[in-house]
Amino acid sequence: MNNIKNTITAILLILSIGVSTAAEPIITGSESKTFTVDLADWASQEVSVTITDASGTILINDDIAGTQGKIYNLKALVNGTYNVAVSNTLRTINSTVAISGNNVSVIGASTTYKPIINIAAEYFDVNALTQGRAVTVTILDAAGVVFTQAYKNSATVGKRFVTTDLPAGQYTVMVTKGNDSIIKTISK
Repeated sequence: MNNIKNTITAILLILSIGVSTAAEPIITGSESKTFTVDLADWASQEVSVTITDASGTILINDDIAGTQGKIYNLKALVNGTYNVAVSNTLRTINSTVAISGNNVSVIGASTTYKPIINIAAEYFDVNALTQGRAVTVTILDAAGVVFTQAYKNSATVGKRFVTTDLPAGQYTVMVTKGNDSIIKTISK
């Protein structure tokens, strides 16, 4: 029975991600040392854009509201490669951008999907597309770790955690996938 529930949850997660990723932000370079992040077809209310150099130093950290996008002027940057991370609550798209003279070109991109935590009165659900990474679910109270469980070698994680046995109080739910963590608070 649990395998059927997990399979159905995984299918629904994959379908919802498939629908939500139908339109990725379009990053286009130019010959005027600028690039455009076009969000016209990306249904999201708030998007974060971070540009870092090869050493990981943040050069630009920007929030874009709505779906219009933005043009970024890179005239102050030297020739080289830079990472552009476009992120919302569901995913992060990392693109490698190369600057050579006045030309800016996109030379590669990858998408990482974030875990989703849905909280209800007596439980919370965790859904994650693992992309080959281990996923760890941790519940903490004021004194420390109450519960932790790691999921390895699984394509998806779809799990309901019943919280009715927890004593009254504030709890932090943390879902970690690779180097990224999603954190939510629950009250009992």
